[in-house]
Amino acid sequence: NQSDAFVRGFSSWNNAFSSKQGFLSHQNTQCHKIAEINYKQYVARTKSSTNVLQVIDKSRNELVKRNREKLIKIVSTLHLCGRQMIATRGHEEGESSSNRENFIELLRWASSTDPVALSILEDSDRNATYPNPCIQNELISLLANQIQQQISEKIKGCVFALMADESRDVSGCEQLSESHTCY
Repeated sequence: NQSDAFVRGFSSWNNAFSSKQGFLSHQNTQCHKIAEINYKQYVARTKSSTNVLQVIDKSRNELVKRNREKLIKIVSTLHLCGRQMIATRGHEEGESSSNRENFIELLRWASSTDPVALSILEDSDRNATYPNPCIQNELISLLANQIQQQISEKIKGCVFALMADESRDVSGCEQLSESHTCY
């Protein structure tokens, strides 16, 4: 709704200052009040010297932070599955299945108390919950590399022994047993 004062204009200053149709009546219209609020917000933004790039960068940083929190929760769930020897995938993988893959079920269980896990299940795109076995396997191999690196750093410079013994079992198949010791 625009005021007639700014659509038709005034042919006389007397009309412009009249209380019925002039500037004073325009001040009480909804469009003037909205324009005044927008102007005040504009002035506040320009005084704070925040430009568009800073606003976009701030929202991008918040998105990156939320995605990192989600990825940490996903990797920690995969780590839990690995430590407890829980298969990440189940027998029935359908959407309607009451017991889907273990990975998703663990996230669903954690979502009752953890808002990050809840946001993974509800707010993420379908591919961002990482149910794809290729992505899960890649994350698991990254975890394995990190664990191997930690173990090698731990035993680096230490004295260690390897004892191996081979024997045939009842069926004639050779069996090898190994024992590792690190000092």
